[in-house]
Amino acid sequence: MQFPRSSVLSDSLGIVADWSHAMNENGELSDVLDRLMRLVKADAAVIIRTSKADNITRYIARSDMQKGKIWPSQPLSYVADIVGEFIASAKVGSIWKMSDAVLSDFSRIPCGSDGRLNHLVEGIVSPLESTRG
Repeated sequence: MQFPRSSVLSDSLGIVADWSHAMNENGELSDVLDRLMRLVKADAAVIIRTSKADNITRYIARSDMQKGKIWPSQPLSYVADIVGEFIASAKVGSIWKMSDAVLSDFSRIPCGSDGRLNHLVEGIVSPLESTRG
């Protein structure tokens, strides 16, 4: 199988490789987020981890085109908005996208009528563990 020559394709594969390296402590996730932002023309990207058991949300990596931007000390989580009542049964490693939830019948997201969601273009949730919440 031969893939078409495309800068987007090669950039995407490069980001996946850099992501893998960064996850194994061989690079910075914020650098990967910078590349991802340029690829998809995003203004900002953030990776947070939310623990329902501890009720704690913390930054893992973040990047913004406006370098030096002040981020809130407590990051916002949209897990409940995106996954909703399915959080208890969501498979570990599954991918839940806000854009899919908005289009679905089971969505709790009021399609942009909630002011706090208006500034988001996409949100992605991937459960990492299901035993501790």
